Amino acid sequence: MTTLRYFTLFLALAVTTTLSAQDKGDAYMSEAAEAVCECYQAKENPSTASERQMLLGTCMIQHIEKDRAKAEAALGPIDYNNSTAMTRIGERLGVKMLEFCPDIIMALAGESMQGEEETETPAKEASMTATLSSLPTTDPAMVRFVSADGRPVDLLWLEFFPGADLLNTMAVGKKFTIQYATVDIFSGKTGEYVTRRVIKSLKVAQ
Repeated sequence: MTTLRYFTLFLALAVTTTLSAQDKGDAYMSEAAEAVCECYQAKENPSTASERQMLLGTCMIQHIEKDRAKAEAALGPIDYNNSTAMTRIGERLGVKMLEFCPDIIMALAGESMQGEEETETPAKEASMTATLSSLPTTDPAMVRFVSADGRPVDLLWLEFFPGADLLNTMAVGKKFTIQYATVDIFSGKTGEYVTRRVIKSLKVAQ
C-alpha cells in the first residue's frame, strides 16, 4: 500500500472517530489543516474519486515535508512505511480539516466509503431448469440435478433458501427451476479456491 493511501485512509475514519479527542499538537494541526485545505482548493479538481484522494494525500505530504522537524515535534516521528502511524496522523489531520474545508472532507469521506462498498464483488447469480436426481448424504451438502441435455449438475446446499422444503425423496425425478450463485469456496483439502454453484432459491418448474 502506498504512502498516499495511508494518508487517505483517514477519509472514512474522520467522520466516525470521536471529534472531541485531545490533540497534543493542536497549534500545528490547525496550521497544517488550513494549509492542506488551501492546497487542495488551489488545484484543479480531478475528475475521479481516486485522483481527488491522491491529490489530498499529496497536499498533506507536501506540507509535512515543508518543515518536517516542526511536524515531528508536534506529531512524533514520521515513518512513511508505518501504515498504522501514518493512518493515525491522517485521521487527526482529517478531523482538524473539518474546521476549514468541511464540504471537501465530507464529500471525499463519502466517496471513500462508497468505493469500499463497490469493491466487494457480488456473487454472480443465474438460473437453470433441471430434474432432481439425488439428495445429499454427506457434507458439504451437494444436490444433484440432471440438465435438459442429460448432464449431471451438482449444486451446493449451503444455507436456507426459498423452496428448500420442496427437496425431499418424493421430489426425485421432478423438474425444478433453480436460482443459484457462483462463488469461490476455499478447500482445506487442496489448499485452493474452487468454484461452486450455491442454491439461492428453488421452485417447481411449470
